[in-house]
Amino acid sequence: MTITAAKPIHRLDVSELRAAYRARALSPVEVTRHYLERIERLNPTLNAYYTVTGESAMRQARAAERAFARDAADSPLLGIPIGLKDLFDTRGVRTTYGTGWRRDAVPTRDADVVHNLKAAGAVVLGKQALLEFAMGGVDVNAHYGVTPNPWTLRHFAGGSSTGSGVATAADLGVISIGTDTGGSVRQPASYCGVSGLKPSNGLTSLRGVFPVSPTCDTVGPLARSALDVAHGLDGLTGGAHGFAKAVLDDDATLRGLRVGIPRSWMAAHAHPEVATAVEEAVALMAAHGAVVRETPMAYTEGVLDAYRDIVFYEAARAHRKFWPRHRDDYGPHVRARIDDGMRLTAGANAVAVEAVKRMLQQATDAMRDLDVIALPMQPTTAPELGQREVKIGDELFTTVAIRGRFANVINLIGWPGLSVPAGFGADGLPIGMQIVAPWGGDALVLRAGHAYQRITDWHLRRPPIADQ
Repeated sequence: MTITAAKPIHRLDVSELRAAYRARALSPVEVTRHYLERIERLNPTLNAYYTVTGESAMRQARAAERAFARDAADSPLLGIPIGLKDLFDTRGVRTTYGTGWRRDAVPTRDADVVHNLKAAGAVVLGKQALLEFAMGGVDVNAHYGVTPNPWTLRHFAGGSSTGSGVATAADLGVISIGTDTGGSVRQPASYCGVSGLKPSNGLTSLRGVFPVSPTCDTVGPLARSALDVAHGLDGLTGGAHGFAKAVLDDDATLRGLRVGIPRSWMAAHAHPEVATAVEEAVALMAAHGAVVRETPMAYTEGVLDAYRDIVFYEAARAHRKFWPRHRDDYGPHVRARIDDGMRLTAGANAVAVEAVKRMLQQATDAMRDLDVIALPMQPTTAPELGQREVKIGDELFTTVAIRGRFANVINLIGWPGLSVPAGFGADGLPIGMQIVAPWGGDALVLRAGHAYQRITDWHLRRPPIADQ
């Protein structure tokens, strides 16, 4: 194993890799080869990548190496190995959308975000596993099998950006790019113990990304740290916003940050060990200068109905061109969701849109005199594969029903949410804390997450398989 600055190559972050490239201590070719060897070794167990693009990755790495050699390296992502959820169109590379009947589909152009990442010099290692058509609610892809949690292969890794969470946690890429319609970046980030951002709705382009729900769809990065997530967001958006620079220019302080904590929401819908982890995280933030207040923001009973009547309705319409010709080629879970969506009416959808407006107003009112809200990302640690129920307090809930309790409303109202590691449960699995701000507050949640990670080490811990 190659060691640089007392760390294995696969533990170096974006800033460390860039410094090593500039100092000629490492080359993009060497780093890319190292990651490809790790994928070859670990992917048979983890199933994090559906397609590995080794030849093109080495070409991109050689181009990055030439740029560093002539001192023309002007992008922080130049030579940085990344992976892409297999929902993004990639020119000349098969793009399955996680379904069997697209196993050999090859797009003729890149999605906008893929184009931006390539223009930034990122090295694309391959296409990552996902739940079919990015529709969650299950823990296995009916066509491509299980992508297990790297902390314990018996547990779910989250979805629908399953491979993106697993690859990041197991050090099979520096940054992964997923999509988030109802928690699909933040859930695997939480379950796998990494950082993941659902950006403000509309910030990242959706062109060339197969839709679930255009109203709620977003494209977001996962990485080991909030700072590397910021670098990934810069790459996705063409670098115009300077998210990483904003994170660093803030000097990573929590002093004066006004943090709300929705204790009633947490008590009603999170396992006590998860609520305790968030409470302890917020208390630590307060000890480092944050101003903490309880906020009335709470789960609204109409969220699940509104989410269904918007997301399922729009998803069904996105699949109309394939229906009914390919209906029987879909996995049973996705087929049932699309059938449900086909039965939804435009009237029900319009009612849901009005309900979301009320939710947005309630959330806005709850944010008065606050900068961010800190809350759980998932109500529990990762359930076992095949587990259908979970006990919270004295009540039993289906695992599907509770996964969106702290996630769906953030997509509906369009706000950014960052999941960062905040501890471990009694089962040894990661717990994620979500940091949320009003629309446009992406840099703010990234700064808060980075500042929190400067005083904790949860994000530095890795599953044992990552040491192989």
